[in-house]
Order: sequence, then structure tokens, then C-alpha cells
Amino acid sequence: MRSSVNKVLTAGILSLILVFSISDMAMDYLSRPTNKHLAVELFLILLTLATIGWLLSDFFKSKFRISKFKQDISLLESEKNEWRSKAEELLQGLSKTIQDQFEKWSLTKSEVDIGFMLLKGYSQNEIARMRKTSEKTVQTQSQAIYKKMNLKNRSELAAFFLEDLLPQKEQLSIT
Repeated sequence: MRSSVNKVLTAGILSLILVFSISDMAMDYLSRPTNKHLAVELFLILLTLATIGWLLSDFFKSKFRISKFKQDISLLESEKNEWRSKAEELLQGLSKTIQDQFEKWSLTKSEVDIGFMLLKGYSQNEIARMRKTSEKTVQTQSQAIYKKMNLKNRSELAAFFLEDLLPQKEQLSIT
């Protein structure tokens, strides 16, 4: 943005120089200067005009690009919000389904909380800090969850819920 302001300011200064140059050329013309002197001044005036044109053209191109970027950002923001809205409904449904399955396995409230945290990818250390308990307690509760669910570890816990959400092995493009 600062660059655009600088270009407009420079074009303004060059415009003032242009006005003075044209005035000088007009006064010189009345005093019958040499053609060489008039040619040099005319060249400088044309060069100044070309530079002003280039600066203003570049300024307006930049403004157009900024406008286009803003439109693109707005479109992406809209798509993001639409995706989030759709995903939110699905995630709430998934969360409810997981909650129901935890109840079916008779997990305690603490085990349910830990189960969700394990599925979210938190480490046992992070879970212990969030729950203000020891890592050993979290480890014991995690093992109780796996035992009630007849699973071996966190990977099997995640796979239990995610397996049907993701494409089957036959559908993947594995070569």
C-alpha cells in the first residue's frame, strides 16, 4: 500500500515539474532559443509525461490486483464457512455416535473424557496436565478403556471409529 502512495506522490511531483517545464519552454520559445534547446526541453517534457503515465498505470493495476485479492479472500472465506457449517453437523453427529459407543462400553465419565482426548491426539502427559492429575492415573485409565473396549492401544481406538469414515483399502489408489 505504501508503494502505491509513493507512486502517486511521485506522479504528483513529476506533474508539478511538468507544469514548470512547459512554462519554461513557453517563455524560452518567446525569447527565440535554439532548436536544440527546445528539443531537449521537449524531450524532458515527453519523458516526464511517459513516467507519470507509467506510474499511474502501475498504481491502477495495483489497485485492481488488490481488489481481486480481496474478492478471492472473500470467496475463500465464504467456502471455508460453508465447509465448517457442513462439517460441524457431521462432527456433532460423529461425536454423539462416539459418546453412545462409550456408554455402550460402560465407560466412566473420566474414561469418556480421556477417550475423547486420546482420539483428538493428546499425549498422556497433556491429558494429565489438562485434567490436573498424574500421568500414571491417565495411563491406568487409558488401559481400562482399552480393556473394556477389547482393544490394544490408541491406534486401535482411533481405527475403531475412523475405519468406516475413510475409503476402504480397495478404493485407495495404492500401487
